[in-house]
Amino acid sequence: MKAVLFSEEGKSNIVELQDPKINNDEILLKINTCAICGTDIKLEQGISTKFDKYGNERRMQFPMITGHELAGTIVEVGKNISKYIIGDRVNVTPNLPCGRCFYCQTGHHDICDDEKDISYNYNGAFAEYMIIPERAIWLDAINKLSDKVATEEAALVEPVAISINSQHISDVKLGDVVLIVGAGPLGCIGIQLAKINGTKKVIIAEKSKERFEFSKKFNADVYINTDKEDLLERVLDETEGLGVDKIILCCGSHDIQEKSLLMIKKRGIINFFASLPKDNPYIKANSNLIHYKEIILTGTYNSTPLQNKLAYNLIEKGIINVKNLITHRFNLDDYYKAIEIAKNGEGMQVIININ
Repeated sequence: MKAVLFSEEGKSNIVELQDPKINNDEILLKINTCAICGTDIKLEQGISTKFDKYGNERRMQFPMITGHELAGTIVEVGKNISKYIIGDRVNVTPNLPCGRCFYCQTGHHDICDDEKDISYNYNGAFAEYMIIPERAIWLDAINKLSDKVATEEAALVEPVAISINSQHISDVKLGDVVLIVGAGPLGCIGIQLAKINGTKKVIIAEKSKERFEFSKKFNADVYINTDKEDLLERVLDETEGLGVDKIILCCGSHDIQEKSLLMIKKRGIINFFASLPKDNPYIKANSNLIHYKEIILTGTYNSTPLQNKLAYNLIEKGIINVKNLITHRFNLDDYYKAIEIAKNGEGMQVIININ
């Protein structure tokens, strides 16, 4: 089979490999679609590090096939599998908690201490075939697709799921004024989710002219072009000087993270939904603002299998529109061209159609 294989950090090639062989507790998936996300861009730049709860590095296992926003068709089922059959079209949750650690036992599967990830610990979906691991099966981390959902849409379940988690952690609710900074795919999904949650006003801020214009398809209430306008001034003007109830930062910016403390209302919640570079992860923040305004500062890193099921249901029912996010389609041979398009911000959701 053809696949994108990383031999080390920042070094990948399109190679020919033997088709994978499953055991009795696994499923063989023929990949139809795999979308490119920010993590894939980081991998090509040599950034393959995740961190544990103590801040220690947790490195990718090499060699590794990458790609984790995926949908495909089952072509072989292990002898011990009864819930799925050949021909089922499915989406698979890429983040697979252990179910046993303290965090899983207390319901926080998104911050599992022994999480295993597709395209990090298990071979991923920038390939013609992928093994669905046993852990994904016993976690019920697989969504069967109905005829209503195209595989391209199903491949985007995971970004919807992690956006759901960001708004859950941020307690986005009825009557809130929400600021989303960054009008990429996650920002545009966030607009839709915030409206579902009954918010009073959704403000979107973006400096890229192309993404700023593209995001208007998703009907935020206020648009701020930060390349032309002062973000703090506009936010305070839109909120009569109070600030917003919730801020979700979908871009990794030192300046915006620091400035968010000035834009948030007293007792508001700020969510760092994007990370900073690992070699420059620190900000200079006025901690007295957190103290006197009683600000809650949080982050979002991951999602759960349950949130992936909820995301799929929202897509299936047409409540969340992910089809309009797709701007570029490529085949696997054009993987590097697709990566460049995504890295340069020329497109929104860039996908690879394989089979």
